[in-house]
Amino acid sequence: MRKLCSNVAMSQIVQEMPNVPARTLYGWKRRALARGSLVPNKSPGRPKKITEREARLIHRSVKSDPGQKIAELIASTGVPVCHDTMVKELKRWNIRSTVAAKRPMLTDNQIAMRRRFAQIHAGQDLDYWKRWVFSDECSVELDCAEGTVRWLITPQERYKQQFIQGKRQGGGGKLMIWSMISFNGMAPLVFIEGTQDARGYKELLQREVLPVMLGRLDDFPEGSYYMDDGASCHDAHSVIQFCYEKGIDRPFWPSNSPDMNPIEWIWGWLKHALSNLESKPRNIAELKLALIQLANALTLQSIQKLIAGMPKRIEELSRVNGCCTNY
Repeated sequence: MRKLCSNVAMSQIVQEMPNVPARTLYGWKRRALARGSLVPNKSPGRPKKITEREARLIHRSVKSDPGQKIAELIASTGVPVCHDTMVKELKRWNIRSTVAAKRPMLTDNQIAMRRRFAQIHAGQDLDYWKRWVFSDECSVELDCAEGTVRWLITPQERYKQQFIQGKRQGGGGKLMIWSMISFNGMAPLVFIEGTQDARGYKELLQREVLPVMLGRLDDFPEGSYYMDDGASCHDAHSVIQFCYEKGIDRPFWPSNSPDMNPIEWIWGWLKHALSNLESKPRNIAELKLALIQLANALTLQSIQKLIAGMPKRIEELSRVNGCCTNY
């Protein structure tokens, strides 16, 4: 580069590049002679407002008290920056303001039982979980079909009548549904009238569960498991006796553990799908019909994927030592 600049006359270069000002070309020559390259030095940019020492202080403060607000964090650390700068610094550490996840409150005893459940089923493969039937009840309100409505409005317009999403007492009416899933698919929805008691649950077991469990003996001669949670009607003495006499094997299931039951995903999907319907159900009859149609739209592959995820659920439960998981 230096040799080129010294051997070639600048007048010749200026003539060959008429569109570039001569002043610019001479500047390039000086740069090439001084540095051996035409690439300009990288600009250092604006100096950082937060030093590395202050960044470590912020990080320690957040880890010791993650419940702080941004203003409180600025005050506690004494770092003289604005709200936006502090937010950018936290993002550099991959720390963001996050809404607290809503999960059942677990007691020490429940955590211990969940830990025991993980230990019992640790290392079991998909062939083991194919023998399971998972059941559950779910309450669906008519208003849940409305979903969350968003408007592009100013804060002052939020409470104007035309922008308010009405909320009816009791959700406008609700249905109690029951079903069960296995690797073979999902049973039809059962609509429970009134409150479920031990007598009604025994009738449901006799009508819906027992034929399925007996039919699975051909696929699993060693037996299969029927899972239900610890609701009072499930653990009534008459129900326990009925299951024992009919050969329905109900394994140990820890209380407050919806994250271990894959059918919970289906309940969430049904409610989400209801809120995305173009024509929303207007009464209980239409809600019942919509739920049946949506349940029938579930594919066998999606249900099998839920069952196939059970080993990972158990691994996650073991990893968190019986506490809440991300399922």
